[in-house]
Amino acid sequence: MPYLITISVILITLLVLSLPYIKSNLSDIDPEALQNQASISPTRKPNESAIYRSVDVPHGVPLNTGLRIRHGGYKVRDGCLKDVWLGCLQTILTNRKSLKSEKNQKELKKLKANQKNRKTNPGIMKVDDGSRAEAERLKIQEFELKASGTKFKIGDSSFTILQLNWIMKQLSQVLSMSESDDKNEKFGLFTDFSDLHSLIVLLTFFFWYDGSIVNLTHMPKSDSDLKIGTVFVDFNQYLKVANSKLNGVRRIVVFEAPVEETPDDVTDESDEEETKPEEPQPITLAEIEGIEIVWFSDFFKYDKVQELETFDYDQSLIDDSQFNNQPYSEINSKGEEIRFFQRNFVSSIASQLMSVNSNFRWNQGDKVLIGVSNTKQSKNNLVLKTLCGVLACVREIEIIDESELTLKKLTANGGLYANSSIIQLYWYIHLVCPACTF
Repeated sequence: MPYLITISVILITLLVLSLPYIKSNLSDIDPEALQNQASISPTRKPNESAIYRSVDVPHGVPLNTGLRIRHGGYKVRDGCLKDVWLGCLQTILTNRKSLKSEKNQKELKKLKANQKNRKTNPGIMKVDDGSRAEAERLKIQEFELKASGTKFKIGDSSFTILQLNWIMKQLSQVLSMSESDDKNEKFGLFTDFSDLHSLIVLLTFFFWYDGSIVNLTHMPKSDSDLKIGTVFVDFNQYLKVANSKLNGVRRIVVFEAPVEETPDDVTDESDEEETKPEEPQPITLAEIEGIEIVWFSDFFKYDKVQELETFDYDQSLIDDSQFNNQPYSEINSKGEEIRFFQRNFVSSIASQLMSVNSNFRWNQGDKVLIGVSNTKQSKNNLVLKTLCGVLACVREIEIIDESELTLKKLTANGGLYANSSIIQLYWYIHLVCPACTF
């Protein structure tokens, strides 16, 4: 018995002593690297917080506060959100121009011919032809992805960047026609981003329409001087907005209601004729005095989506006074409006994309999977990660409800995952397949 006690004490002691080593070996990043990400300024004024400087920015070099855009000469601009959109469009158009070259067209034609031969003549396949066929398939996929550019996806709906560019231009024209005489009037957005059009509305205010939109994660205070004329809202929340104390709301635009699946009709064996399933009846929106309530499809109508390669914005002629400096704000849990300016966005994007190790850069081959939770959670991380994906021109940005996330979904992502509530990045392209491009 004393022998067993002695052995147990020794084992427990060894376990306690080795815990720090086990923990450090299991961590994704060395603790030493985490503790030395930034240097703290040794001097500062009274009551002033310390300045944290990234190790990637040596002393003597100005801190990176924006996108550092230069057009001739030496003047450097921080940029604005329009620069983010223009940068992605220019990347896509450059890729398309490159793919039209004689060399790339000849290579693409040869790859497709090889694939066709394998289908028509399976008997001539060699033993090692399987890996070669897969490599050629990925190469064709790479050509196609570069030609189409970034794809946005929510649920079963998806649009490419150029399609989105066309839709946002049309929507901005509709928004301009729906403006009131009050130039200080804003638009509201109350959504959990389960409909792709909700994201399109938000991005339109960032890139095309020079107005301000308020993300209603919570209802503002009753005595708030916030002037919101039109609110874009999910179907399951539109009555809450209609019955709220939002001052000045004259129009509520409702995103399409989800189609309820009806069970198949069970027919009796004795019946000679099968009864046809009833078609779902159209949902009628409530009528409230003084407020116009319409479906989004009635507010903004378009038949066939087109591609638009142009963007009405010239970086060389623009200055800070020529665009809306405060395009976005959010209502916090206290009912207060928190405003976000152009500098908030471009500096955050720069910190995400321009000060990271090359092994963790956002690439055109990545897919960004963004998880969102319920409507009351802040959507700021979703906004930031979406903008980063646009500037990096990744191949796909998908927004999904966090309740639907599974390990299989994450490991099959082939890119990175941005959790909107925890605000962490998981770079699955490097963890699952470090050698993979797509």
